[in-house]
Amino acid sequence: MTASRRPTLRLRAPLLGLLLATGPAAAAPIAYEDALKLAMERNPALLGADQDLRSAQGALLAAKGVFDPNLTASLSRASALEQGLTFGFPTTTENRSGAWNLGVNKYFATGTTTALNWSNSQNKTLYSADNTERLEQVRQLGFLNEDELFSSRLTATVTQPLLEGFRMATNLSAVRSARSAETQAEAERARVRQQTLSDTAKAYWALHRATQLHALARASLEVAREEQRVVEAKVVEGSLAPLERARVAAAVVQAESALMDAGVAERQASDALQLLVGGQPGEGLEATTPPAEVLDLPIDAEAAVRAAMAQNPSLQALRLRVDNAEQDLGDARHRMLPQLDATASYGLAGFEVGTDTDPTNSAVTAASIFDGEQRSWSIGANLSVPMGNRAARGGLDQRGAALQRLKLDEQALARSVEQQVRAQVDTLRAGRARVALAEANLRFAEETLDAERALQSTGRTVQQNVLTAIKNVDNAKIALQQARSDHLVAIIELERLKGSL
Repeated sequence: MTASRRPTLRLRAPLLGLLLATGPAAAAPIAYEDALKLAMERNPALLGADQDLRSAQGALLAAKGVFDPNLTASLSRASALEQGLTFGFPTTTENRSGAWNLGVNKYFATGTTTALNWSNSQNKTLYSADNTERLEQVRQLGFLNEDELFSSRLTATVTQPLLEGFRMATNLSAVRSARSAETQAEAERARVRQQTLSDTAKAYWALHRATQLHALARASLEVAREEQRVVEAKVVEGSLAPLERARVAAAVVQAESALMDAGVAERQASDALQLLVGGQPGEGLEATTPPAEVLDLPIDAEAAVRAAMAQNPSLQALRLRVDNAEQDLGDARHRMLPQLDATASYGLAGFEVGTDTDPTNSAVTAASIFDGEQRSWSIGANLSVPMGNRAARGGLDQRGAALQRLKLDEQALARSVEQQVRAQVDTLRAGRARVALAEANLRFAEETLDAERALQSTGRTVQQNVLTAIKNVDNAKIALQQARSDHLVAIIELERLKGSL
């Protein structure tokens, strides 16, 4: 019967080799604080939130750009040849012209639009004909004007809305929305930061537990093998029935399977932490920081709720949206008004006639603008009233409904956050009790082990009882560390809800 069992043990050798490879190879040690620091530097979600904030800041800058002065300039030169009759004989006319324009305009938050424009032009007409004598006669009589004409004009214009468009808050709505989006992006980044810290802490302690469980699985396998050795020896000496071999062999197989599962769980926990800290899955990590001792500190549930109501990033972001929706509703009411714009302009002009192409004539023309001999002004008003005004009324209804929806969402989220905070406080209080219970169980397991070893030394107990006591101590240690890590995770989750990580 013994010979028939040995081939089965040899066939499990490949399985044992697989078990040795289940854990992360060459795991790099990482401390708890280092894991949190790496997550803040390299976590993909947090890096994405940084870029979203940068985009919102760019959108705010672009929204403010509508109030930047706008400078315009143009320059042109043209020439045109035409054939026709002049005083009854064929002539060719060449019209030469040049112009340049310089202007600046600006839009203000009051809805006021101002513009200042300076334009200059130069024109000259030249005549030619095959009958040069007759053309010269006409030229001598003064019927052909071939002088160069220079003109300049300086015009200032102001347009001011008197009804729709006069409200500064409405004119600044794009800037306000962009600033609100920036603030919301900041709040979202804070939320992602809090969530990242919470997730990283949970993943770190999950890896720590997985590593401890993997070590316990190895120890359990060694206990099972030792028990198998003891049983084999007793079967050989005849103090145990051969049937015990099958029982202990099944226990070894079960321990091997548990070791394989524990190795897979440890590798998966390591990969999960790598993803959070921006690392490469498959590169093993080893959590080296043990869970801290649990301090018996008082927890004020009401103070925690008040802190969460004031600082929770999700609540803050939603409240910003409510504030912006209230202002949007005010803008929608303002857009119900008709559009009435008042416009005023004042202009100065200059004109010079040159007998040659001396460019100083254009400067003389520009100077003559301020003589005040040629001036113009105008005032007026433009009224626009949409019949039915359905677009404005529809916009008002839409903004009102959006505001009410956001207020309902805010109330629901506030209640949810309060419930989560109170539940987390209860979890912390229960966690302390679990830690105390785990500490008591560990003390009991250690005392039991000491008693079993004392009995073994006097021959009053069997090796299996000692091995079982050792396994119970290992289990109690793992349970205590898990209770402590669960308590730390509960603290982190409460701080995340409070927005104070």
